[in-house]
Amino acid sequence: MHFWPSITGPNPYNDKKANMLNIKTKMLFFMGSVLFLVIGLPLLFFVLGHGEAYVTWGPWISAIALMLWLLMDVDKIRRGKG
Repeated sequence: MHFWPSITGPNPYNDKKANMLNIKTKMLFFMGSVLFLVIGLPLLFFVLGHGEAYVTWGPWISAIALMLWLLMDVDKIRRGKG
């Protein structure tokens, strides 16, 4: 194996199709998560008859979930995984 992999074969970091697919997957996950927290979670609580519980705990659940996702992204950036 040569020290420079891009010399001996295609460089996976320059693959534009893979990068676009990765960006689209991340955006789909982000939009799905936000839609679940903004629409799905309140709807679930109210359908189950626990509307008051959502009013009390919904913002906490959303905040904790969003902070965990943010920490996962920060951890990936620090490790250099983009």
